[in-house]
Order: sequence, then C-alpha cells, then structure tokens
Amino acid sequence: MIVLEPWAEIFELLPRQSFEFVAQSKLEGEFEFDFDGEYDGLEWITIYAWSGCNVEVIFEGANICKAGSITAFEVPKSFNSFSEFTKKVFGKSEE
Repeated sequence: MIVLEPWAEIFELLPRQSFEFVAQSKLEGEFEFDFDGEYDGLEWITIYAWSGCNVEVIFEGANICKAGSITAFEVPKSFNSFSEFTKKVFGKSEE
C-alpha cells in the first residue's frame, strides 16, 4: 500500500504494477519516502509531498489521484517537512 501525504490518500500497489508520482509547484521541494510503515499486517510506503504542490498519480496513462489537485498546505514553521509534521502530530516517533 502507498499513502500520499498530506492528503492521506491510499493506493493499492499490486505485483507488477507501477505508479508515476508527478508534482507541480511554484515552490522548490522534493518527495520524501518512508518505507517502514506497517498496519494490519500490510507493509506501507508513505510518500510525502511538500508545501504548495499538487500531485498527480499516473496509472496506465490516467491520473488516479483525487486529493492531489488540492494544493498542499504550508507546514508550520516549527517543522522542516510534511514527514516531520505528520510523525509528530500522529505520534510516530523518529527512530
């Protein structure tokens, strides 16, 4: 499973499938990845976007991302990234 943050949109990735994540923004940034997620016995990959971007998730030539058309909100200044913000707010400690 793949989770796209900050929208918490979930994508099921099956064997031999691939998705293309495309971001557009006037602000400089890059995706961050967390490969250590697990929930209900399933492994999760979390992909974090950055403030001010919109994301498309392309599968078989079509955008399947519903929330990515909503511009990502600005991370509070006390945080460096969405991954840091999300982990702090939802209680996932840095290991």
